[in-house]
Amino acid sequence: MANDNAEKPRRTADRERRLRPVRGFAAEAHRSKPGRAERRLLPHHRRLLEERGVGADVIAARGYWSATEARELRLLGFSEEQCRVPALVIPVHSADEPEKPAYHVIRPDSPRRDAEGGKPRKYDSPPKHPQVVDVPPALLTRWPNAVHDPRLRLFVAEGPIKADALVTHGIAAVGIQGVSAWRGKLPGGGKGAINDVREIRQDKRELVLAFDSDVTRNPRVHRDLADLGAYLERQSLVSAVLLPEPNGEKVGPDDFLAKHGTAADLLALVEPLEDVLRKVRPPLPDYSLADLENEPLPEALVEGLVYERSSHLFAGAAKAGKSYLAAQLAACLASGTPFLGSKTKPAKVRIVSLEMTGAVWRGRLRAVAHDVTSHHRRTRSGPTLTLDEERLRLTTHVRDRALRIDLMNENDYAALTALIRSSGDQLVFLDTFYRFAPNDDPNSTEDMGKVWGRINDLVAETGVAVVVIDHAAKGEHLGPIAHTAVGSQMKGGAANVIMRLQRTGSDKPEDWRFTLVAEGHYGRGFERHYRLPLRDDGKAGFGCVACSAADAADVKIEALEAAFREHGARDADDHPMFPSQTALIEALREAGLIRKDDEKGAAALRAIHETYCAEPGATTAERPIATRLGKKAGTRRGYTWASGPAAPAPKSAA
Repeated sequence: MANDNAEKPRRTADRERRLRPVRGFAAEAHRSKPGRAERRLLPHHRRLLEERGVGADVIAARGYWSATEARELRLLGFSEEQCRVPALVIPVHSADEPEKPAYHVIRPDSPRRDAEGGKPRKYDSPPKHPQVVDVPPALLTRWPNAVHDPRLRLFVAEGPIKADALVTHGIAAVGIQGVSAWRGKLPGGGKGAINDVREIRQDKRELVLAFDSDVTRNPRVHRDLADLGAYLERQSLVSAVLLPEPNGEKVGPDDFLAKHGTAADLLALVEPLEDVLRKVRPPLPDYSLADLENEPLPEALVEGLVYERSSHLFAGAAKAGKSYLAAQLAACLASGTPFLGSKTKPAKVRIVSLEMTGAVWRGRLRAVAHDVTSHHRRTRSGPTLTLDEERLRLTTHVRDRALRIDLMNENDYAALTALIRSSGDQLVFLDTFYRFAPNDDPNSTEDMGKVWGRINDLVAETGVAVVVIDHAAKGEHLGPIAHTAVGSQMKGGAANVIMRLQRTGSDKPEDWRFTLVAEGHYGRGFERHYRLPLRDDGKAGFGCVACSAADAADVKIEALEAAFREHGARDADDHPMFPSQTALIEALREAGLIRKDDEKGAAALRAIHETYCAEPGATTAERPIATRLGKKAGTRRGYTWASGPAAPAPKSAA
């Protein structure tokens, strides 16, 4: 008796130690061990598996069991809310370590419901579980090298039970826990293809995607099928199965094998992935105007310029001031400060820069805020600009870590998407475009279509507004604004809003004037003129302060006339005279009216010169020049070359 009493404390301590909650998934003591007497499979759970086409030997090989007490699920890492019993427990085995369960999935008899929509969660997994491709133990019993043998055709099904049903019927298969579960968290952040998917993706291996039949009507499932297929096709030969729905109900491969056909019938349904995707494309929507009555337009972050859930292309010449304008726009939106006289809606802003380092951006943002605020206070012409460092974030190079992001790289795109979602960003700047598509040809309509398709996917998937900073095409840009950016015009056509920045003025920054123009899908355009803020010493600072259109036009005329005074003589009527066409072109370039590499502008001036010289006394030769100068230019004086007579000033500008 005394010995029995002495044993009680030790037995109690052992029992408490066995019931202690497991931390994480590395605790081998609490892995599923089918041989344990207390872990049995309830009759109705066994019937469920058998009715879905899973054989007895496959059931035994995996080690399905039934949890009847909540403590059993707590030991597997499930939260209190998830511990609903009785529940079918499904050990999940990974391709990396198939000999032991990586974690467990449960199928409660009374499942909990989603917070949104109240839909029952038929299957549940513990929080922070590893994401793996499930490898049925029975698969390795029949095909020991199934994971790595590229000669073995391998089916990919949604979940362990469906994979087990396929293996039961002699079809090699693995499972993913949900149509999008082939992506997982990457060590460096974001999401990408999990390691197990890389394991099964062998060169020239045939992989068959056996998703449920709702791929024909569920856009999300259709998209996931296409995305997984596109990833696997980089190395493997990918096919798919399109399952019929005899009674109009969803059918999985397990249902098909249990109720509708044999393994041979299923294999006969295998088709190339692209053929299946063509057949199962979800139906296109069909709306009446009444259906769209309550469909809202994106809300403006800056009226006429930046809109929520939209893509924007912002183009300007090199060194035209794009990054300073972007810095001020970002700072204004983060703090809710008006931008060049337009109201802003406060937003969480992120600058993703592959062009400049974090130190450079830090300096520019602070300089813009300081100089703009000082100018506004001195002239009493605008508000204080503050930097809201909680709402303004940067993803960029730092001294010890270079940053590379290729939007067409799946892992890079997934990491960027995850960052935006986790941070709750509402507006993202991408600086500069070509660095986000390093392997794509900017002059290729096909390449640019794919890259801008990915940018618009980013907008659709995250709900963020994206502003892509790009270089302007060479030339005068007198055509459509959509043709502003360098390379294929596809870029302008794909963006919801196109923004163009132009700079005029002399070599002195104090004389520079800028015009920002925007056009897009959402109504009236946007046009603002601005200059650099002036510091106390009269020198130009950093940032943008509004000025009038007349001021901008006057600066153009003054800059041109200053160039004329420097380069040209005058005739008896005080018209500027130039020794050659080249001298006039040089003057126009120095005035900032045409770019140094503006071949179109040079060709136009050559044509004017030839016409003018061929017909002495012509009076219209200067009208194109007057047009470039704006309305005031035509009333000033005519401009000509020394090789022909002076042309009188036109009465009005074209």
